[in-house]
Amino acid sequence: MLPPERAIPTSGVEPAGDDIFRAPPGLCGLEVMAPLMLTAVADGRLTLPRLVELCSSRAAQIFRLPGKGRLDVGADADLTLVDLGARWAYDSRLALTKSRDNMVIYDGVTLRGRVVSTFVRGVRVFHEGAVTGEPGHGRFVVPGTSMATYSGGEAPGSQGARRKNAQCI
Repeated sequence: MLPPERAIPTSGVEPAGDDIFRAPPGLCGLEVMAPLMLTAVADGRLTLPRLVELCSSRAAQIFRLPGKGRLDVGADADLTLVDLGARWAYDSRLALTKSRDNMVIYDGVTLRGRVVSTFVRGVRVFHEGAVTGEPGHGRFVVPGTSMATYSGGEAPGSQGARRKNAQCI
């Protein structure tokens, strides 16, 4: 249970019904996932090889994402560079997510390890706290399908096809 000062703001939020694409932003975790996991590594609760497995190769296997989760000839060259020695306190005011207000639950949490750069298909898209990639570089990917099929951020087919097991990578 969160103490009141960590509660997620809900005033003015309208339910989206059954349309996930109209849903208000929830508690995002992408920006803090790596630092939280790296903190678990620093605390000895997780090994670095296991973290890599969980966040890359195993995730690619679970979601059936060809070309993802490995560094190999012909793979997508997705890579995250981290500073394992960084020690810092989270500040939601610096968050990049549109649901920044929901990130207050992490304010002041001491984290160990920080993402320095992120590369997607070999192109640096994030560096030192700033998005550096060009809009549209991401691809909409449906698990278990060929990556080359989906470029320009569009998924083929109907809205229903977009909603079934889709991941934006």
